[in-house]
Amino acid sequence: MKKITLFILLFSAIVNAQNPLVVKDVTSSLKPTGNSDKADLNYAKWNGKLFYAGSGSTMLCVTDGTTAGTIGLSALGGTTNISAIIPAQDFVYVITSDITFSPSTASTDKIWKTDGTVAGTSLVYAFETATGLTNVGVYYSVPAHRKNYSVDGNKLYFSAFDATNGKELWKTDGTAAGTILVKDIKPGTGSSQSSGFCKIPSTTLFIAQSVGLESKLWKTDGTTSGTEQIPVAEPFYIVNQDMARLGNKVIFFAHNTVDGYEPYVSDGTAAGTFMLKNINPTGNSLTTQAMGLHLKMTDRYCFFIANNGTTNALWRTDGTVDGTIEVIPNVTNGISDAGYSTTDAENLWFVNYNGTNAVQQLYKSNGTVAGSSQVYSTLNFAQNLTTYKGALWFRAANSGTPANAEVWRSDGLSVNTALALDIEPTIVSGIPMSSNPNAFFELNDKLYFFGKGNNNNSHYLYQYTGDFTFNGSISNDWNNKSNWNSLLKPGMTDVVTIPAGQNIEVTANAYAKNVVINGNLNLVSGNLDFSGMITLANSAKITLNNNMLNLKGAVSSLTGTNTSYVITNGTGTINVENLDATRGTISLPIGTATNYNPVSLSNSGTSDTFSARVSDGISGATNGAVNATWDIAEAVVGGSNVNLSLGWNQAQENGTFDRNAAKIGHFTAGNWMQETSGTVLGSNPYTLSGTGISSFSPFSVMNFSALSTSEFGIGKVAVCPNPSNGDFSIEITNEMMGSKANVYSILGQKIKTFVLNSNKTNSNLTSGVYIIEIENNGKKTIKKIIVN
Repeated sequence: MKKITLFILLFSAIVNAQNPLVVKDVTSSLKPTGNSDKADLNYAKWNGKLFYAGSGSTMLCVTDGTTAGTIGLSALGGTTNISAIIPAQDFVYVITSDITFSPSTASTDKIWKTDGTVAGTSLVYAFETATGLTNVGVYYSVPAHRKNYSVDGNKLYFSAFDATNGKELWKTDGTAAGTILVKDIKPGTGSSQSSGFCKIPSTTLFIAQSVGLESKLWKTDGTTSGTEQIPVAEPFYIVNQDMARLGNKVIFFAHNTVDGYEPYVSDGTAAGTFMLKNINPTGNSLTTQAMGLHLKMTDRYCFFIANNGTTNALWRTDGTVDGTIEVIPNVTNGISDAGYSTTDAENLWFVNYNGTNAVQQLYKSNGTVAGSSQVYSTLNFAQNLTTYKGALWFRAANSGTPANAEVWRSDGLSVNTALALDIEPTIVSGIPMSSNPNAFFELNDKLYFFGKGNNNNSHYLYQYTGDFTFNGSISNDWNNKSNWNSLLKPGMTDVVTIPAGQNIEVTANAYAKNVVINGNLNLVSGNLDFSGMITLANSAKITLNNNMLNLKGAVSSLTGTNTSYVITNGTGTINVENLDATRGTISLPIGTATNYNPVSLSNSGTSDTFSARVSDGISGATNGAVNATWDIAEAVVGGSNVNLSLGWNQAQENGTFDRNAAKIGHFTAGNWMQETSGTVLGSNPYTLSGTGISSFSPFSVMNFSALSTSEFGIGKVAVCPNPSNGDFSIEITNEMMGSKANVYSILGQKIKTFVLNSNKTNSNLTSGVYIIEIENNGKKTIKKIIVN
């Protein structure tokens, strides 16, 4: 078994030494060119392959991420510019322009299709030669993104030119016979300039001009009779060629001659087409500077930069009026190049380009105000943004210089935004070389990119595998990147695996998303921040000492067992953010070195951060108690309404403890007070729950008679109403006449003292949580009151 383990570690170290891995030398003909060298290439994936425009004689290239599978497919007619690559259901469309410059500039535009093989690459249709660099027109719904939203199976809508009809609406199904003019929207040789094609369930929407130069909203079912203008109330016209699909709707900018250029939405009907928000009441909210992030989409939101008349800001919409909001004020994208921004399912990332590439700011937004912020303030020459496994990857350079332009990454935290892969480490005359990574894409769970190497003499396709498994090849230090298969320390977006047999030390702040922990973690220095699901198994322990384990965000969780849990042996605690009704009940598998004492918490009150730890022993109990104390605290005092469950083992019960009479005790104002408790459940661990808890300090499980304060029957004293609006009464029986009432704040400060001389005594308190101690003949009872 030891030999097998040693082999696995040695094999892992060998593999890691080649991360990133050179897939192929693409210097001669397979290097990306044209539109492939800035924004990522994820738009051009189909059937496990990636298509791109190459620099050699075989212009169309394809890769499956392997050496043998990275090839040139076709020259596509010779002097060709590839203007669009559009995946369909059964093949990939490739649009080309054959350009000649003598005796005048002219172009012959063609539609091709390919399945990624030489034999499966063929011409579909060649348009007539016409003056200009390209005449086929618009294939992308938002040209800067190179994303087409109109593809329906193999059907593709686009605009194309012929001498008889001008540039009009066409469609193709991938056959010559099926490539036809749909409708001559502007009759005669005039051009309708059809653009912005977006397929929604009921129809395909697009932008076109039927009369003059005002662009209107149209729809088509692919037939001449089924192609018609949507009768939106006039005045109304669309201000550019960009339109993007969000769910069953489209988003675009339009003008009604009164409110300026503002964001609109349409569901394909006149009634469902309207302005989302008049962001700039005195002018146009659409910026004069084209923005590369314009109408970029996550699964839930469409983003854009808008001007309110004073400053630019990042906005988003979910396609509703109320859901169209500003998320980051006083910020801009500042460049039309789409390579300075990117999205995945959840987040938009973008660079605030300032015109010089020096000292750029990186921003991230999930579409909420709370989830939108500046990530990093001093990036240099940052571009080519893409996402991989939730993190941002991009090209950036040394501070103040374009030198050493290499692969950086960010998990959304400034501390974890840094150089990730130094591909070209050579230094010449004191200046670092640059690999200039570009054309990033993800394929088969790996990250790929193109870049220089071999002292800048060659160009390669590189492959990086983000495997965040700890291998301990150098030491047992979490914070040494060489101990991870990824050759990078995990960040807040990474899925981490800790194999069995590892005894890892955390020597500085550490981060992860989802974590499976089968080996031990010892927090020597620094905290652990987790943003996802953490699973403890295989008798693994996390020992906090005097450090913190933070469950970040609103969905993180921690799962363990009675043998796999978090040891709160010092002052360290587990901290849970955003605990509220939405988050529900969260379980914390905590304990000491010898005992497992889990905690469950839920809070129907104000959202807050809660901390928990447990220690052996209990103070102030004379008998009938569990030998453990749980310290539970809230970050902001007040507003909580917590249900609390505590767990223990039979071995922790002292000799006089009666499990059937157990209550949760709460140490407040120098005394243990009883919380409203349920009945004991389970078996090793046993659990007991308390409800309606609004103040926090040490808790324990004990018999009511075991409290250090002598007390009388609780039926002899009543405080009502509770909760109260400020006025309340203390009601007592006759034998309690003359008792003294002491009122304490939740922090233990005595507020007032008075004598109970009648069966009902009225009093008044301001808003807060208070402890009322009733004394009579050396005995005491404790009551709690909440004043709203």
